[in-house]
Amino acid sequence: KSRRHILLTSLFCRAFAIRDMLSTTSTHITLLLELQDYLRESLLGFRIPSLPNELPGRKMYSFMDLHKRLQDLLTRANDMKSLLKGAQNEHITLCNMIAAVSREALEDVARQTTTNTTNLVEASFIEERNGQVMDVVNLIMSAGFIYAVMSKAFGGVENWNADYQQGWLIMLDSVPVAHFAMHIGAFYLWSVILTSVLEGLSDSANGFISWRVKMNRKVDSRAMFAWLSIKNVATIGVEIDTTIPKSRKVRSVTWAEEEHSRWKGPPPKFEVTYDDSNGFLLQVVMELHAAKSELSQEELLNLFQDDLIANRIMDKSNRLILPEFETNADPDEGEAAE
Repeated sequence: KSRRHILLTSLFCRAFAIRDMLSTTSTHITLLLELQDYLRESLLGFRIPSLPNELPGRKMYSFMDLHKRLQDLLTRANDMKSLLKGAQNEHITLCNMIAAVSREALEDVARQTTTNTTNLVEASFIEERNGQVMDVVNLIMSAGFIYAVMSKAFGGVENWNADYQQGWLIMLDSVPVAHFAMHIGAFYLWSVILTSVLEGLSDSANGFISWRVKMNRKVDSRAMFAWLSIKNVATIGVEIDTTIPKSRKVRSVTWAEEEHSRWKGPPPKFEVTYDDSNGFLLQVVMELHAAKSELSQEELLNLFQDDLIANRIMDKSNRLILPEFETNADPDEGEAAE
């Protein structure tokens, strides 16, 4: 898959470069056709002077043969137009070829995306069914565990020493239903405890919500690199754009903050994408456990920008105020966050 991704990325980059060159070529061909039309019109409008009366003029007129020269120029102009038309047709053919290649690649990507989406949906359904089955299995296993414990604890008077008072055990043995009732009661109690623990673990895993903020702010790349070097960085990605004359190096860094009272709950996670070559912070993705944190979107963004300003990465006057957030969260997670 990684090789396929690299191949498609290279294909689209080269296709865009070829389209750029084809666009430039189309402009040149159009200008040459206009210039050739002007030249041909000027030749068609050219009028050969009449034969002079003087003898030297007649000899010069006969020697220059203006009619033949004008006809040759018109022929050359027509040949130039034919060559330009051929270049234009070749350009159209190349455009159709690159369009066909790009369309086929896009269709391939669309097919792969559809297949991957279908597989993800099926996998989610299978995971949900497996989760339900695991709940039943957990209850069955808990029933077996409770039965084993109860059998060891209340297996009969032979499991107890003679020093203990055995009257109540003898009474328990005399009532056969008592053992079954005790097993059912213990199983019910254990099932309630186990279900509560599993639901608590599930609730703790839900409620995460992420906000994507488009910053587009001028920053100091060196200060940004120094600031990120002291973070507990999880992933680092570098993307180099070679489709422009000056290569642009875009970095993507993900890290989790440390525990601190200013987060008012669990520490958030950040993912920043910035242009290292030109010094621009492109976007930031903030992930927070909204169900356990008291921070709002604006407060979390302000804390992030305060860190940038304190580390001299961004000027105070360049602060982003009241952005339009793009919230990425599942409906269930959104309800949990609310």
